[in-house]
Amino acid sequence: MVETEIQKETRKLSRKFRWAYCEFLKDVGMMIKVPQLTIATAVVFCHRFYAVRRHEAQQSDLHIIATACMFLAGKVEETPKSLSDLLKVSLTVRHRGEDAVKLLTADANFVQEQRELVLRAERLLLHTLAFDFNIEHPYKYLLSTVKEMQILGYISENCTRELAQIAWNFANDR
Repeated sequence: MVETEIQKETRKLSRKFRWAYCEFLKDVGMMIKVPQLTIATAVVFCHRFYAVRRHEAQQSDLHIIATACMFLAGKVEETPKSLSDLLKVSLTVRHRGEDAVKLLTADANFVQEQRELVLRAERLLLHTLAFDFNIEHPYKYLLSTVKEMQILGYISENCTRELAQIAWNFANDR
């Protein structure tokens, strides 16, 4: 089957869209200091959300949905952050170059609106995911395999950490 120009363009836009929310979640997660597992869970939640609701991708605010995914991931992975803190970081990442603090302090209604949007997005996310929070991340298996390789003598003890880091980066597609 030959791919049409429209299909190619759609795939290209989809890739850019996924890249945008993955980068956003990575930056927010690092800035708010949540574990890699929480960031990975938020990314999976975003992937699942847009897999089901891809027709709404243009209508929904990517940053609001992604923030809701991070908020929910924090709860699921037992590394919760307050919505206020998450909103501050999210707005800081979203409005790079602009003064996010001004946005937060200039208009109390703006903060309340953002808060409500994220909470509504979280409810939509919960229903879209059908409250299924089970995610099999590769990290547990990756680390146990590296450890087993060391125990069996396939790699030296001083190479274990480096191999684990390389495998971890590979799993994160970096």
